[in-house]
Formats: sequence, structure tokens, C-alpha cells
Amino acid sequence: MFKATRELIKQRQPHSEFALEVVTVQKRPSMTRGRCQRNAQEQINSNDDLMLVSGWLIYPFNAITNSTEIVQHWWNFSISNKAHFDVTIGDFEDCEYLTDLSLHEYASYNYDRLASTVGKSLLLKNGKFETVEEISGALEYSEIETFETKNIFRHL
Repeated sequence: MFKATRELIKQRQPHSEFALEVVTVQKRPSMTRGRCQRNAQEQINSNDDLMLVSGWLIYPFNAITNSTEIVQHWWNFSISNKAHFDVTIGDFEDCEYLTDLSLHEYASYNYDRLASTVGKSLLLKNGKFETVEEISGALEYSEIETFETKNIFRHL
């Protein structure tokens, strides 16, 4: 497990009613990059055996920037096969997948108040977390006060 994954679990678990778990995910890249929640939702629309899974993609540590990118992400779980899989096209080969089901619950209950059901990404740099958002084509970084679920999403 990556150091960043352990640190994210430490910071986030007190704010999640579900256990955060590292899972193995089969990559089945076939659907649009940058639309992970929609891609995963489309899978369950046509298959009652599937569930949506919310969580995080944790990239390997980048020694050049002394940072780790952590992206909020959505994928699927097959109930009958008891297997996670991801259909979104992306560079996820070396990433760790961390479930965070409280994100799904929050996005479902607050759908009408959220700018997006995909939460903010994170950057762990020099031992500190920042949120990362793309706004009007530019990346905006800001300190995260607490890891409460509401702080992960951008509200309208």
C-alpha cells in the first residue's frame, strides 16, 4: 500500500461511516475518459448485478514534484462475481483503488446541490493535502480544512 493511501485513510476514515478499503480492480477501458461516474452509471443501467462504487485513485509518488495525485473516481462492482471493474479509459495501471462509499451516499442525497457528483481531487505534497479543481480550464489548489465529505464536493 502506498504511503499516500495510508495517509488518506488516516485523514478520511473518521469522516466516513463505511470502511475505506484498498481493492483490486480489473481494467476494462472502453468508455469515455473524464466521465467516470456517468460510465459506471451506464453499466448499472443495463445490468442488475452491478453496483456503483465511489472512491479514490491514488497514483504512485512522484519524486520529481515530491507529490502524489489522488483522484476521486467511480467504478463498478459485480455482485455475483464479487469483483470490481473500471470501464473508464485512463492511465490507471499503476494506481491503487480505495473505496470510499460515503462519497456515493453524499452525492446521492445532495445531487441537486452539487456542481458535480465527482468530488474534488487531492494532491499530497510535502506531507500536506490540498484539493484540486479544474475551473474554466485551469487547475485551482486550496487547503482542505477537514476531510468531512461535504468538503470533497463543490456545491452550487
